[in-house]
Amino acid sequence: MLIRLLSGTMALAVVALGFMAGAYSQTPPNDDVVHAKGEMNDPRLRQTWYETEGEWRGIWTPTHPSDADGAFTASWRLRRQTEGATLQVRVSDQIAIITRTQPNGQHCTYRGTFNTARTIVSGNYTCDWARTPMPWRASVGSNIPASANDQPSFSNSLIYLAAPWRETEGSWHGTWTPVNPENPDGHFAAHWAHDRESARADLFITVESGTGHVQVHRTDPSGRTCDYAGQIAGDFLTVNGSYHCSDRPNDALPWSAQLLLRRQ
Repeated sequence: MLIRLLSGTMALAVVALGFMAGAYSQTPPNDDVVHAKGEMNDPRLRQTWYETEGEWRGIWTPTHPSDADGAFTASWRLRRQTEGATLQVRVSDQIAIITRTQPNGQHCTYRGTFNTARTIVSGNYTCDWARTPMPWRASVGSNIPASANDQPSFSNSLIYLAAPWRETEGSWHGTWTPVNPENPDGHFAAHWAHDRESARADLFITVESGTGHVQVHRTDPSGRTCDYAGQIAGDFLTVNGSYHCSDRPNDALPWSAQLLLRRQ
């Protein structure tokens, strides 16, 4: 079943292309703009998380469990080595984003997606001293061994319809904004910028439930249309794919987008 999604998000990439004058080198989306929408009454913020990253084993304990404010104290152990840090945990339905602060002030950012039962979260993290994404996994409430039940699902596609996206195609960078975020229907408004140039378009997006396959139909003010196809990545926050436009039907060009979850 196709769910109409992020209209502005995916189509936005196409609009920018018409103004690129053949410059299609792709630039990764800005990773610093992703913030979790804090759901402070979520019961997951009152429970201990049992976390692994590589050979390290961590225990994340809520600092104020009765408040469920997302503040955690974390400790890790690897044989005789130990580490500690403070965490700010934010969850939004199936997505978790965690900011880790070391005693020396350095930071790490964890991004992950929960399984259907919301008991297991897995994803990637990066640190100030290690920019290459590395895998992590945590179980909430009890130390649950890894199994097939870890696998996240694309069952809740509405989150993609209700949030803006940051999109990139070549040297153009765009923002796709839902037209009806309170009643998401896949209709988005797209805006791009490149140097002193700008572009806009109307988008309609669908996401295939269960697979995370994304389709975007874009309509430019001139009447030109573009169609995007993409796949939601394993972090459940990014989309990659290709698109073509009615004036260049044989050109398949790359695009990428990232979901922007914002604090309330």
